[in-house]
Amino acid sequence: MLQGSRTNCQGVEIDKIMATQLLTLVFWEFLQNLLMLCSFVAGVWFWKQQKRLISVICMALTGIGGPIFMHYTEPLIAGASALSEPALEASLINNIVVFSLTAVIFTLYMAAEWSIWTTDVLFSTIIALIMVVTQWVAASQLPWQRILFHAGALGMAFPLCTVSLRIILDKSTNLKAALYATTLVTIVISILIALIDYVPFVIIQK
Repeated sequence: MLQGSRTNCQGVEIDKIMATQLLTLVFWEFLQNLLMLCSFVAGVWFWKQQKRLISVICMALTGIGGPIFMHYTEPLIAGASALSEPALEASLINNIVVFSLTAVIFTLYMAAEWSIWTTDVLFSTIIALIMVVTQWVAASQLPWQRILFHAGALGMAFPLCTVSLRIILDKSTNLKAALYATTLVTIVISILIALIDYVPFVIIQK
C-alpha cells in the first residue's frame, strides 16, 4: 500500500514537471513568434501605406531581431538537449540570411494585389520547405526524425499563419487591431509548433 502511494506521488510529480516544461515551451515559443509575426504584420501594413522606411525597419526586426532573439532563448526551450530545434543548431548568420529573405519576400507577396488566400497555402508551404532544407543542411548531425517533425511543424504552421494574417490585414481597420489579432493567432501557432516540434523530443524523451 505504501509502495503504491509512493508510485502515485511520483506519477503526479512527473506530470507536474511535464506540465511545467510544456508551459515553458509554449511561453518562449510564443515570445519568439510574437516578435517576428507582429513586426511582419506591421511591415506589411506600413508597406501598403507607402511608408517604405518604417516597413523596411520592421522587416529588419523580423529578419534580424527574430533570429537573434531565437538564438539566445532557444536553450530555455530545449535545454541542453542535443535534440534542440534545427534553427538553434544552424549558424546565427545562416538564420539571419534566411529569415531576412523570407521577411522581404513575404512582405512583398502579402502586399501584392494579385495574392489571395489560395496562393497563400502553396506559397507558404514552399517557403517552409525551403527554410527546413536550409536549416537541415546547417544541422545535418541531427536525427532525420527530428528534422521530419520540424518540417511537419512548419509545414502546418506556415500556411495556417499566412492565411490568418491575410484575413487580419484585410479586415483590420487600424494597426493596433491587427497586432492584437496577430497576438491571438501567435498563441495558436505557438501551441501547434510546441506540440509537434518539441514535445516528442524535449519532454517525452526526458
